[in-house]
Amino acid sequence: MVALFAVPLTYLMFVSWTRASNELQTARLELAGSALGPLVIDLGQAVNGNTVTVPSSVAAISQHLNATGDPLKVRPALEAVEKQWKAAEAASDKSAAAREMGAKVGELWEAISMASGMVLDPDVDTYHLMLGFAQALPQVNANFHELAVIASHAQKGKLEQAEAYRVAGLSALILRDADLIKMALHDIKEANAEAGKRLAPTEGWVPAYENLAKQAVESIAGGKEGLATFAALGASFQSASIATSEEAKRWATSSTRASRCAPTS
Repeated sequence: MVALFAVPLTYLMFVSWTRASNELQTARLELAGSALGPLVIDLGQAVNGNTVTVPSSVAAISQHLNATGDPLKVRPALEAVEKQWKAAEAASDKSAAAREMGAKVGELWEAISMASGMVLDPDVDTYHLMLGFAQALPQVNANFHELAVIASHAQKGKLEQAEAYRVAGLSALILRDADLIKMALHDIKEANAEAGKRLAPTEGWVPAYENLAKQAVESIAGGKEGLATFAALGASFQSASIATSEEAKRWATSSTRASRCAPTS
């Protein structure tokens, strides 16, 4: 009789232990991703701004992986960034090399978000944090930086046709990602009131940056006068790039990440 009760009890204990182990492993992976987040954002900011600090930013990520044993197995993605950086230094087309460098940093971000499981977290607020702030926001940052670079070329009074097309494309991408961020903010607030409060400052600047992207498109269509207007927007583009980087870093800090509460009804 005792054996009859022992079998189902043992099974239930095994299932509970397995579930707890899986949840613990998931938490460890998310923590690893959260720890890498600010370092990758620093790298993205260096790529899109003060490129002198790119080597030190890469070194910081490498040291972190060495110290932690690279639980997310993202070393190959980091090595791809390092390889592209060396290629970029020798490249004749610096703009194309910078775009490729940004793409490699984006791939590193994607590798971290997927391996950590944060992007697959079933909690709706976590999913939209990843969608809006780990994916869309860094793209807005990179696209505004590229607009600033093109605006510096426009100060010479002329833009190549390819650059004008690129401005239109970058502006469209910014508007698309702004929509993603707004949807993410809405869904986060619906699922988690506390997280919504913490992210509230983000919401205020989204319309302003949408307007800035629209100004970019309108100005390059305005002839010489419009070109001068576009060139004058360069400082605003660079400020937007810096601000979006800071927003992404604010999201990625462990304090913001750890502040998530249970979804509110």
